[in-house]
Amino acid sequence: EILEDEFHREISARTGVAPDVVAREMQEMICINGELRDFILRLRERYPVYLLSNAMSGFLRGILEENNLYPLFDRIFISAEMKIAKPSAEYFRTVLTSLSLDGADVVMIDDNEKNLAGAREAGIDGILFTIVDGRTNNARSIISNMRTAVGDYIRVFGTEIPCSVRAVEAAECGKSIFTYDRHSKVAKAYGELTKEVAKIGREKDRSRFDSVR
Repeated sequence: EILEDEFHREISARTGVAPDVVAREMQEMICINGELRDFILRLRERYPVYLLSNAMSGFLRGILEENNLYPLFDRIFISAEMKIAKPSAEYFRTVLTSLSLDGADVVMIDDNEKNLAGAREAGIDGILFTIVDGRTNNARSIISNMRTAVGDYIRVFGTEIPCSVRAVEAAECGKSIFTYDRHSKVAKAYGELTKEVAKIGREKDRSRFDSVR
């Protein structure tokens, strides 16, 4: 595990920026995604939710504490505390063992394809999460190519979360997009995303029920 002070000194050595400035700027970069927070709350109405992170322990726990995010998760798994990290398949197996769960009963949502590949190796179905800008032909081509390239082995949501000025404004006000502008395109997209994930959960529930009948 690398300690925060050690990390700040390393960045300072590479950039010439003083360690205390590095620490301060890291804190200033923190922006809580209100839409994602609400999305997690909606999921927790039906399913347990676990946080798996490679972030530095002290840094992450400070964010969770200061922003009252601990209640969002049933359990939290931090690589630095486990001495093993994503995307190692062993990391995901360790998490499954700790939770007494089978990989078939879990869905992993991540914005990193490598992490999803590691989860898949441990028997966990993965969903690639990303925000897209589909306003240009190039962007739409990239989205299409991504679905073609990884869609056969990583589940990609059909719903696309659009880049949105309203979402940025909501985050700056400390509000969720549903509170700030529930009729916006991004709010509707997150609503559809919630439905997609809930549908996956229902399919897994049915599959598990059929297997034990």
